[in-house]
Amino acid sequence: MDFTDVYYPGGLAMFVAENDNSVHSLNDLAGKKVAVRVGTKSVEWLREHQPRAQ
Repeated sequence: MDFTDVYYPGGLAMFVAENDNSVHSLNDLAGKKVAVRVGTKSVEWLREHQPRAQ
């Protein structure tokens, strides 16, 4: 059972340097080094949706 209301909507965000114009979509991450926080949902999500990211 769910006893609480959502107080913070979760989600994923991607940040790139202001002068980096090479990333516009998930496909652009193929072959690029991507930092994710270990133990978060972003690790498995990235492996599933863009396995070619490093």
